[in-house]
Amino acid sequence: MGMIDEMMKDFRWLLDVLDIALVAFIIYRIILLIKGTRAVQMMLGLAVILAVYVASQITGLYTLQWILDNFITSIVLVVVVIFQSDIRRALMHVGRQRSFCRARLSMMARWCCNMVV
Repeated sequence: MGMIDEMMKDFRWLLDVLDIALVAFIIYRIILLIKGTRAVQMMLGLAVILAVYVASQITGLYTLQWILDNFITSIVLVVVVIFQSDIRRALMHVGRQRSFCRARLSMMARWCCNMVV
């Protein structure tokens, strides 16, 4: 078991690089999806609200913190309602890409079968 642990320690940096690259790619794709939509303005507004919330926690503004606490708990529902059409468009986009991958895989499967025969 010790040998496996040593091997994993040697490759830990590779997993860290892969993790960072994957997160960066996901963030990049999300930015491409929301670019030019209302989502950009909404995300900026949410970032400002989050910054005010953090500032209220640091400074001890309890009433403002309570109000923002209650607002933030319901924000998920608000975001879904506001961005229903954008969410639908993004899901359709993902669905189209997945069918493209399926078409490519079936083409590769046919090519492999032709090579074998």
